[in-house]
Amino acid sequence: MGRRDRVHRRLRHVRRSGSPLTTVPTWLITRTLGITAYLLLFFGICLGLLYGMPIWKDKQNTRLWIKNIHFLANTSGVFLAAIHPMLLVIDPYLPFRWTELIVPFTAPHEPFLYGLGTLTLYGLLFIIITTDLKKSCRPVPGELSTSQPTFSSFLPWPTA
Repeated sequence: MGRRDRVHRRLRHVRRSGSPLTTVPTWLITRTLGITAYLLLFFGICLGLLYGMPIWKDKQNTRLWIKNIHFLANTSGVFLAAIHPMLLVIDPYLPFRWTELIVPFTAPHEPFLYGLGTLTLYGLLFIIITTDLKKSCRPVPGELSTSQPTFSSFLPWPTA
């Protein structure tokens, strides 16, 4: 039995179930969450680049404001990007299992694209965690600076 047959068998089961979750417009919500997360991350990266420019050296209040909005936009974007695939579990048209969402490249439909999305989410979570940990630790000479994990945020960007 191929992947397509397994997907269609699950679809027949979901369509017959008549649960209230089948009436939720998951396709629209999933796409809206994905696009909003992408735009928030784009805005957050732009603010991060703006924050590092030397024109803000003497304007500490403005610099602090840009830093706070940068953090809020990036954290919100990663949060929405994490919720985005979770709705695929209750999607009535192409449902996923949790293992298919957590393990990259195991999706029943277009596994390469969904695998890239999973790896991108893991990369974003890694960046958020490492930058938050770096903020809470005192810098030690010879260690990575706070900006080095931040510059790694450009790696998962093309796959988003």
